Amino acid sequence: MRSMLTRVFSFLIFVTISFHVFGQGEGADVFRSPYEAVYNHLRFLQEDEYNPTQASKSLAKAGFNQQQLEQLSIELKQILDGSGNFIRLEELPKSPLYKDSLTLRSRYILTQEFPDIYVQKVGNNWRFSERTVLEIDKIHKEVYPFGTHKLLNLLPQLGSNKYFGLHLWQYIGILFLLIIGFFIYFIINFFLKNLLVRLMRKFGKVGVARNVIIPAAKPMSLLLVSWVAAQLIKTLQLPPAIGTNLILLAFALVPLFG
Repeated sequence: MRSMLTRVFSFLIFVTISFHVFGQGEGADVFRSPYEAVYNHLRFLQEDEYNPTQASKSLAKAGFNQQQLEQLSIELKQILDGSGNFIRLEELPKSPLYKDSLTLRSRYILTQEFPDIYVQKVGNNWRFSERTVLEIDKIHKEVYPFGTHKLLNLLPQLGSNKYFGLHLWQYIGILFLLIIGFFIYFIINFFLKNLLVRLMRKFGKVGVARNVIIPAAKPMSLLLVSWVAAQLIKTLQLPPAIGTNLILLAFALVPLFG
């Protein structure tokens, strides 16, 4: 009798552990905590486990069909990557009973930069909220302005081979970014130092040209280059450790030259 009880108890423990482990696997569609919902979304959009169908299960349906949800799940990750918000999974709440300390609601905001991006509990399930899903496309265009979001699909077509941790198209993108940067710098510098200075001198504003325009030419050029770089770096979809630091560096340089 004791042996039978031991076997039953061991079997129950095995089933419980297996449910917990495989609940995080490819077939999981119920997420018991903010951690599980976010983990599922990010994990299945990684290159080595790429599965947008599974990643989209972390999103509330919000009236969208499956294809739309998969695209929105991709855009959501691009928002986080492009804005320099690196999500540290170890810091996410793992308790099913988690509540926001300010609102006392069962919701978790991923980053203060985007308060509309949060997971919330409905019943026993945590998912990105309907509000989040409805706002993804709008926020995506804010993070990737002036049509740069279109480059996210165009650039990978330049080459998918990988070298030293980066794809060929990412190296091409970096080279293109450097060329664009130098081109913008020299064009603006030339315009300010030559055309605008000549115009000022023509109207007898030699002092303005010498004391204002010429000294401002270099910082103005670098200011514009830094701003353009900050927008375009996002489209390269670099690894988080690299992309986040480059984006933050580019944005930090903007006020430096302003």
